[in-house]
Amino acid sequence: MSSSSLNIVTWNITGLLSNVSYLSDLLNEGRIDIIGICEHWLYPHNMHFLNDYNFHAVCDKDLNINRAAVGTGGVSLMWNKKLDDLVTPLSIDDDHIVGIQLQLCSNQYIYIYLKCILPCVNHKINVFNEYIDKLYDLYYSYCDKGIPLFMGDFNAKVNTQPMTSRDKRLVKFLSDCNLCAVNLLNDCCGPQDIHRPVLCCMNVQFDNECASDKSSALSTGINWKKVNDANIKLYHIMLLNDDGLTNSKHCSLD
Repeated sequence: MSSSSLNIVTWNITGLLSNVSYLSDLLNEGRIDIIGICEHWLYPHNMHFLNDYNFHAVCDKDLNINRAAVGTGGVSLMWNKKLDDLVTPLSIDDDHIVGIQLQLCSNQYIYIYLKCILPCVNHKINVFNEYIDKLYDLYYSYCDKGIPLFMGDFNAKVNTQPMTSRDKRLVKFLSDCNLCAVNLLNDCCGPQDIHRPVLCCMNVQFDNECASDKSSALSTGINWKKVNDANIKLYHIMLLNDDGLTNSKHCSLD
């Protein structure tokens, strides 16, 4: 096991194309490992624009560049390519939430969720509560497998008086799930109420063998341009172990 600093950023960018130079500087100068982008305002055919880092993203189904509404625009989690062997995208049926699994060792994970924006005050409280319930579902789905980390703009406050109903609902969620708000920690400094990147540095323990084990498990392809007897034997074994192929009456490997 080796100790390492994991630099994670969340940023409500309100339009990636218009802020790409700032994003590039942040990634290059800040040595960022994982970044959550809210409101990227990209359509599916534009998603290749994020290819500087590998990414898992969703587009807002109601996106309209001629009428950008607050709280829409899609979300993306991007990670440094050095983490490719450790990251697994999660399947979440929602165009405002995206998540990944980061493997630290064989049985320890961090689950990172990015929620674009919880409904703001011009939405009814029941709409806000519905999204809080989704966060509960995500937490209880994976909390027994690893460390949950939620990022995004929650449109509520946890350190204000008097508290609104949405403030109380968010505080209850944090309390029920034994979570804390990073921006309230002593080590957090800088502006918190405007759309600027928020950096969190975590000290984590990585298993040095974890990445190589996963990578070897995925390396089952064969380069037929450089095939040799060992490759043919490996392929033969793979076919024998694949019932879907060898059960065919047209298949004979002997």
